[in-house]
Amino acid sequence: MVNDTIKRKSIQSDSFLCVTGDFVYKKLFGCGLLIFGSIAWIFRGFLDPSVQSVFELLGIMSIPIFAHALVVGLQKSRNSGHYFLRLAATVFLAQLIIYLWASGSGIVGNGSFLDPMYALLIGFGAMYGLEVLVPCGPAKIASMRLLEANAQTKSDRFDIRVSPQDLSVYPPGLKVPSWSVAMLQLFGISLVVFCLALPFFLPVHLGVFIVLLILVFYAVEKVVSGPKAVAAFLCMAMLLATYMFIQFRISGKPDPVGVAIATVFICYLPEKSHRPNRWIRYAFYAFYPIHILALFLIRQIFFVG
Repeated sequence: MVNDTIKRKSIQSDSFLCVTGDFVYKKLFGCGLLIFGSIAWIFRGFLDPSVQSVFELLGIMSIPIFAHALVVGLQKSRNSGHYFLRLAATVFLAQLIIYLWASGSGIVGNGSFLDPMYALLIGFGAMYGLEVLVPCGPAKIASMRLLEANAQTKSDRFDIRVSPQDLSVYPPGLKVPSWSVAMLQLFGISLVVFCLALPFFLPVHLGVFIVLLILVFYAVEKVVSGPKAVAAFLCMAMLLATYMFIQFRISGKPDPVGVAIATVFICYLPEKSHRPNRWIRYAFYAFYPIHILALFLIRQIFFVG
């Protein structure tokens, strides 16, 4: 009887995961933190200063969760082009809502604000450039084997064997142009340099930090074979120390972005390989612009109008 109950619960759990996927609970937690950050921004001036500060810190803590999700998403995506287009549509729609509503309400100020989600697009471009660049090299590899290598023959003849196929290994869903190796190398280097420089010129809040954090997670996923959470924590700690030191030297004030390290271990909680239902995945894309629009409506109806 006990075994039947355990089996039934296991089947129900597997059925639930087949629909929702196993990464959903992390994204839900990230979305909850993100809502607090959006409230702190949209309702600035209506909140108590201490509450405002706490909500801003909670919003910052969502950054590692979404940065890591982007890295995992690119590696597991069935079509990197479609993945980028879905992400871009989400960002552009959110930006449209911000410009049409927030610019007129005085929240944005001079209208030069770009949504922090743009940093995810830039990070995507940097990762794509690295994926194209790193596997580049000789399309084929040759090896030499001494023929009849023994004490009697003393042969000096060699057998040369060339690999029958390109050794470059890309993620299954990564769409790579069918260019020559030289062109791919040039394209990869140019894209990485462009994406690293872009956050310095665009008014994206925390854009430089988010892009660098995405690359930290990307490097950990690619290089580390042991405890990735520990490696990510140490790398992120070094990134934060450098970033916060530079920001302090520029502004003279401590940067609160350091609290983001509190959620780095959440990114590496155990998970299986179930893929979320398509509608669940689309719901997460739709969440971002919809929650911004909902908060603007609440602000207009209950606090301004």
